[in-house]
Amino acid sequence: MTRHRSAPAVGLALGLLVAGCTNPFQPARPQFPSATAVRENFTDPDSLLNTMGLALVARSGGQNAYSDALADSTSATTADFYAFYDPTVADAWKATSHRDPTNPWNARLEGLLFSWLVTLRNPDWVYAMQWAPDPTSPSDQRDDAAGTAFYHRHYVLTATQPGQDASILAVGYADLTFIRVSPGHWALRLWQDRLDPQFGVNPTLTDEVSMSRRRLDMPSQ
Repeated sequence: MTRHRSAPAVGLALGLLVAGCTNPFQPARPQFPSATAVRENFTDPDSLLNTMGLALVARSGGQNAYSDALADSTSATTADFYAFYDPTVADAWKATSHRDPTNPWNARLEGLLFSWLVTLRNPDWVYAMQWAPDPTSPSDQRDDAAGTAFYHRHYVLTATQPGQDASILAVGYADLTFIRVSPGHWALRLWQDRLDPQFGVNPTLTDEVSMSRRRLDMPSQ
């Protein structure tokens, strides 16, 4: 029997599809997450992170919103998105896999990561993503004149099977750098991932890993 650690509650609204006529003598059917496209809001870094969270909740309907949140170099003045592994996680993975981590981790790979993450559980599982201030690094910085911001966040991605407690799919800390690409439009430029020491490099429940580990384990890179 699989154990699930209770995960933090997440206050994200979930769209559910209900289709067809109802037969009162028929057992209730599970409701599935909506594939409706996520409404994008990149007006500030917090709205951007909320959009990325909603994209994971929407799963198949959130691909564009998640990818659009990432900085993408379309001109000489626009930077690309890059994610960096937690060094401890990367070293442990390299020692067991006998491979070098994929580097650099860019926007294309992050889009593939999203596509893989949302297939880790069956469609009737409900995803949720929580971003919370990092109590160990409480000082966020935002310079509107320069169009830059640097936030520290703790993240938890969970999946819940009907009738069961939520289980964790990814957990850790992130130092996030944002840039303003145009008036009222911010993008995520850098993600420096950090291990949550509560779970460690080799957690008891093997799914309770950091996004560093998810990136390293992603197939077909």
